[in-house]
Amino acid sequence: MFKIMALLFTTIFASEVKFLPYMAEHENLGCPTNSNCSKKIGLIRHQWTGIAKSNTPNKIKRMRSFTSSYGALIPVWGRSSAEKNEDLILWDSSCKGHNNEKLESIKLIEVFSKNLNSLKKEKDLLVPNVIMTARKSNRIRSVLRGDAPILIDGDDLIYIKETEGFYYGLRLKVNGEVSIENVPKVQNYPSEVRCTDEITNELLNLTSIKHLYQGSYCKIIWNKKKKKYETLAFGWSCD
Repeated sequence: MFKIMALLFTTIFASEVKFLPYMAEHENLGCPTNSNCSKKIGLIRHQWTGIAKSNTPNKIKRMRSFTSSYGALIPVWGRSSAEKNEDLILWDSSCKGHNNEKLESIKLIEVFSKNLNSLKKEKDLLVPNVIMTARKSNRIRSVLRGDAPILIDGDDLIYIKETEGFYYGLRLKVNGEVSIENVPKVQNYPSEVRCTDEITNELLNLTSIKHLYQGSYCKIIWNKKKKKYETLAFGWSCD
């Protein structure tokens, strides 16, 4: 009898998972708090954040090397079907319109990608668009969710991004290619302007998911190569 009990306790304790510090945030190493995130993508993100938290002086070089293998961490929107995709990091959206029981739910997504345009082929993802209002060519562009460029360099959109307190520049080319660089020096900062009704209607009609946006907002952003401001129209979902 005692042998049986001893064997039972041994089996129970052996099956318990040891609690590790990272599990306070997520059961999978590298995954952010409250996210739907697989062990596989968590390990990749762990490498990304490890570079950002390191004390080495060559973080940008290391991020570029990482991006050449896995891509940079990109925020986009997603459909509810994205929950089954283990290559994505996913959260529920806080926007009321994205959680209407009568409509398809919209998710917040982060994904490692080398090319933003390539994500348009993924049925689980919704890549935001922006309208560069004064342009005739390359007028509609794919952009990052929830963010606006700090600068335009010719046709390239330049963002300032942050990971674990480390800031870096992210360059987005017309063809969707993403690259990492030093934080740009900014002298002429963006500012918000009013969108026309025509531009708002055009922007909202770019997506078939009509509850993705509630409206639009516009910003003038400095093009350092053309030495002038350009007006860009973005979709607005909620505060």
